[in-house]
Amino acid sequence: MLLRTFPELHIDILYFTNLVDNKAFSSLILEPFANIRQQEVEQLLKQSQFVDVFHSKEAVIGILDGKAAAFYRSQVFLIDGL
Repeated sequence: MLLRTFPELHIDILYFTNLVDNKAFSSLILEPFANIRQQEVEQLLKQSQFVDVFHSKEAVIGILDGKAAAFYRSQVFLIDGL
C-alpha cells in the first residue's frame, strides 16, 4: 500500500501498488496532479474517472478491488480506469 501526497493541493492518494496499472496511474493521476494549481483541483475531480464515495466501507472495498482513493479535504473519490 502506498500513500502519495500532494500537500500544496490538499490531496492524498492511497492505493495498492500491485493492484493498479502503473502506466495508467501515472497518466490518470500523477501527471494531472503534478501539473495543476490549487484552484484547478475541483475541476479535475469532476472528470469521469473520479467517483464520489460517501461511505468508508465503499472506499475500502474499492481500494481492495484495485482502485485508488483520492482524499481531498473532507471528500473521498475512487479512481476508475487503473
